Amino acid sequence: MSSQDVLCQEKKRLRKLLRSMRRELSPVRAAELSERICERFLSTRAWHQAQSLALYYPKLDHENEVDTQTLFTQALLAQKRVFLPKVLPNHQLGFLPWTRESKLLPNRFGLLEPQGEAQETAAIELF
Repeated sequence: MSSQDVLCQEKKRLRKLLRSMRRELSPVRAAELSERICERFLSTRAWHQAQSLALYYPKLDHENEVDTQTLFTQALLAQKRVFLPKVLPNHQLGFLPWTRESKLLPNRFGLLEPQGEAQETAAIELF
């Protein structure tokens, strides 16, 4: 088994474990943790220095993923450029600019993603 195969298996195992842990959270506890995570992120030097960043919308199936809406709002207020991930062929990941007017559609994993051609990630300072 190649090191790439081992890495892929470990990634799948960790995703499954974390998804299970998130599902065990009550909605109230998940919201509290999301708020704390966002507050901590917004207090970092990286956040204050970056002019562009990549964010994601949580899955639509309520798996208690971190609610990033606060980060979107704060990014707009700070006039930062926001990019969202887009799943490309061959399991590649690209990024597209996001604005309030962006049309988002769910992909095969249930994540909302923008429509259009992906951008080079060099323009994104913070992931």
